Amino acid sequence: MVDTMTKSSSRVIESLLKRNNNMNWNEFITTIWEEKCMYFPVSTASASANYDDDKGVVDDAAIMTSKTKLASKTKNDDDNPILDEIKNNGWNVLIGLMDGDDNDGNDSNSNSLRPLIFQNLQPLPSKDIQELYGNNLYSAYLAGSSLVWNHVDIQSSFIAKLCQDLQGEHEREAYMDSSTDIDIDDTTRDSSDIDNNSSCGCFPHVYANAYLTPPQSQTVPPHADDRDVFIFQICGRKLWNVYSKIPIKHPYTNEQVGKGDIDDDGLDLDVPLEVLNGPLAFNDYLNEGDVLYIPRGMVHEAKTTNNEFSFHITIAIATHDWTIGGNLLERMAKIKVCALMSAEDLQTMKKLVRTIPNFRKSVVPTTTPPPPPPPPTAYNNTKNVGGSIIDITKIQNQIDNHLFNSAISSDDFIYYRNQMISAQNIIYGIKKKIDAHNIRSSEQRKKLLLLHGSKAKSKSTSKKQQSTTMDDIIGPYAAKNNVSLDTLIRASTQSEREYAKQQELLSGSAASNGLNVRDEIGDEINTIISQIKQQNSGAIKVKDFNKYLRSNDASSSLVCNLTLLCLAKRAVELGAFAIATTTTTTTTTTIEVDDNKNKNDKTSTTKKMKREDYHSSNEVVNSSSKQQKT
Repeated sequence: MVDTMTKSSSRVIESLLKRNNNMNWNEFITTIWEEKCMYFPVSTASASANYDDDKGVVDDAAIMTSKTKLASKTKNDDDNPILDEIKNNGWNVLIGLMDGDDNDGNDSNSNSLRPLIFQNLQPLPSKDIQELYGNNLYSAYLAGSSLVWNHVDIQSSFIAKLCQDLQGEHEREAYMDSSTDIDIDDTTRDSSDIDNNSSCGCFPHVYANAYLTPPQSQTVPPHADDRDVFIFQICGRKLWNVYSKIPIKHPYTNEQVGKGDIDDDGLDLDVPLEVLNGPLAFNDYLNEGDVLYIPRGMVHEAKTTNNEFSFHITIAIATHDWTIGGNLLERMAKIKVCALMSAEDLQTMKKLVRTIPNFRKSVVPTTTPPPPPPPPTAYNNTKNVGGSIIDITKIQNQIDNHLFNSAISSDDFIYYRNQMISAQNIIYGIKKKIDAHNIRSSEQRKKLLLLHGSKAKSKSTSKKQQSTTMDDIIGPYAAKNNVSLDTLIRASTQSEREYAKQQELLSGSAASNGLNVRDEIGDEINTIISQIKQQNSGAIKVKDFNKYLRSNDASSSLVCNLTLLCLAKRAVELGAFAIATTTTTTTTTTIEVDDNKNKNDKTSTTKKMKREDYHSSNEVVNSSSKQQKT
């Protein structure tokens, strides 16, 4: 067995803290962690005028316009290859997730990796997703849906590398044997043999979710989480509101407001109006490369504006799982009521646990170097948990002072304290959870990184040019593998449309439902399709589709580059468009768009094109009646 606790400080965290006046790890843990949000702009300037990191509130008088702030920003050199890699490959990460490329290499159930699709701030039932979009993510996005991927750290190699670094494992190649069976409730094994001498600047365990939001949309309503999060803005931009008033400080899992949960008294955990109407701790756009830290319990919401979509990664740190109180409550649930422990006593203790603020805070991570050595009389006094040194005696004193002295004084109950809810058992239980999560995730991430490396090598060594087939220019295969923003697209021929229809029936794709688009852009999408079909054999790059649109039209502002790519992929899959290549029998001419001409005389070609007999086809755009209007 290899020691999973051998860690070093996260290079990503070091780079982020450097953005904030070279803040060090200890300062972050003691002044920011679990208490207030922190903004890490990718600029040489410190936090914007909308953010006061001392007071944690917004100074309305100092708010600048977005254009002014963007103009004042200069590039910040993080000198961090992981951050640079994600920033430079953000679009590829997004398209890889939509295509489902990287996750072919892990053993997870494919259904568990399938993203959630949101409309009107709510997730769609799987039945509706299949009926409307056939699980085609490009179709869902084109219809105005937001997409949420869980555990993208085992789906994208770039995000896997980021998470490994945040866990302090960026240089470590050795992992524990994945066949090792760890019982997170087993507290009989002594793990002192893997203790280290110091804490380090990293997190015990992290995982990642990804959020894709179309222009002028909002994925989820205002809410608070039971975990601390770092928001990494990868593509586009998004406006964030983080509210200063905290309805439930350091909430447990069943105390998350705004998520439809019900508290122990049977009341709905809605976000209080005084929170939403109160001051803001952060109110600003996150641009590409920016990072925002939000502690658990702080209510937040985010939305896109104008014509920009947003793609961000949420790094989740399960702090609710690493608390004294949360683990005490878990163990109390296993205590059997008997003569030595009445139901009333047990209920009294549970209520008391929830009222102790220190019990709600996560015991990890800690500052570095470790706390001073304990008195010589203490036994087995410290434990390394996820790279952080924990003083067990200190925690035992907290349990004794807060719990047993005020709740139950029976001498007989000491037996239960020692066996079930001692500090040593609590810390060992937290450690087992972290170890178990790290073993599972690291094994999958390692496999993903190896797969990514082999794919890259295969692409670089494969130079053989193969002849173009019908599958390469039209149908599901072509749509997934051969369409990008730089791809030349033309109208399809009748024979190509018939072939695409055959492939649709064979593949069971979502093409049968036509092209569903959000209501606001239906006319614009029809305009693009009509213009391309009118060009006969002319070809135009996907990224130039928007030149057909009315520049001052409000609906045009909702048509972003990702919308154009989704349109091209779906139209190629449906058979309405085909990929223009030099090996196809159709003569292709690149269309040049003159922006100085009016819409009715908007296109021209570099030479007279051969006219083909295009059969008229039914309009493929369906205005969606269930689209997100936010």
